[in-house]
Amino acid sequence: MDRVEERDVRRLAVLGLHDEAGTSTVLASLVAATAGRGRTPAVTSADVWSLEFEPVVLHRERVNLPAGAFAATGLAVLEEGGPAVEIVERSSHRTPRGALGIVRTKAAGELDLCGPLDTGALEPVVTRLAEVSGGRVLVGGRWQRRAFASPDVCDGVVLVVGAGMSSTPAHSAAAVRHVVEVLAMPACGDHARLAWEAASSKQRILVVGTGGRVLSEAAAGSPDPTEALAGVDPREVETIALPGSLQDEFVVPLIRNEFRCGLLVRDPTRVHLAPVYYRAWLKGGGRFEVVRRTSLVAVATNPANARGADADGAEFRRLVEEAVEGVPVHDVVLEARGRPRRGWRLWG
Repeated sequence: MDRVEERDVRRLAVLGLHDEAGTSTVLASLVAATAGRGRTPAVTSADVWSLEFEPVVLHRERVNLPAGAFAATGLAVLEEGGPAVEIVERSSHRTPRGALGIVRTKAAGELDLCGPLDTGALEPVVTRLAEVSGGRVLVGGRWQRRAFASPDVCDGVVLVVGAGMSSTPAHSAAAVRHVVEVLAMPACGDHARLAWEAASSKQRILVVGTGGRVLSEAAAGSPDPTEALAGVDPREVETIALPGSLQDEFVVPLIRNEFRCGLLVRDPTRVHLAPVYYRAWLKGGGRFEVVRRTSLVAVATNPANARGADADGAEFRRLVEEAVEGVPVHDVVLEARGRPRRGWRLWG
């Protein structure tokens, strides 16, 4: 919480990197720290999923809230027990548990958080929750729905990783390093930013040369990105601006053609590349850039492993610290000095 306040983060994403990473534990710790400093917590969850015809909840955050806390959640969860609440306002947004509402707890207790089905609703929901509560908003969710951690929604991110992310704690630490590298992508220059804004407006992939001059373009989602490079001198290309996400399917043909330049997306949550292709692009001299950078506050480690033996907490934290050198790493359970000690929760 000291690091959150030092950066004046008003909307914090608690982003679990895999199933059962432990986001609920970190979220609960931050809620308690907020209340302990005399401030009113406000929370919601981005972690829901839906099928085409029937919404299905894969996961809901369940967080212990103090009296007076604000939360945005599906109102149907109120019928399933939990602390007494007052409904502050109802929203037009839907969740797998009915209409979304902003509530305030009348007493302390555990409340289920079930966020909006529509990813596009996360920004207005978080904004409204901040307005109603007048304070910092904490948003829990997982990597599968990481758009909620974009700079458009949250201005700070805490990553949460468990020892069970990969086959061994060491491999899990290495996997975190890749995510941290992606989140640390540098911001582009002014010419490239203007080119991306044009690409976004037109929903076209733009091939950009020196000074922001557009050399060629192609339809967004084109199955063969090299089509946009036909007739273009590779030596003149500075950047390719993509209005959407960056996928393996786009990068692999460029790698095979030994073509390298900068690849530009809105922010790091738009990068969906396997580590092998990510590194191959960089190794060949390519670059990644973003219009809006992500502010990574810290990494939280969880030694619990739902599918095998738990790791040693201090040792796992050390492994992650070595993998993400320069990024603060915490274990909120190990560091819970002077408070009732509770173990890691595997959901989230």
